[in-house]
Amino acid sequence: CKINLVEKWVTPHLSDGFKSRLLHGKAPFDLIIANILLNPLKAMAKELKDVLEDGGIVVLSGIMNHHAASLLSTYRMLGMHLVRKYEIDGWSTLVLKK
Repeated sequence: CKINLVEKWVTPHLSDGFKSRLLHGKAPFDLIIANILLNPLKAMAKELKDVLEDGGIVVLSGIMNHHAASLLSTYRMLGMHLVRKYEIDGWSTLVLKK
């Protein structure tokens, strides 16, 4: 955050899903970024949607290109919609909006 000069607006936090005490009581969030694999992203989909504010953005990365459609389907079933998809060297990033 310091290198990118965004520490005033972004607080990075490593957590096992949304179980961290540091996150408890701070939802809803306007931006969530998750750089993990397919199964954890699917497992946390409903909880992620529930803590994301209406109109909030989620950036999901660490997804192999051939898994992107499956993950997108999971989040679309929860009412999220795709804003943008990036593909680089066999990996995808999905930008979704609630």
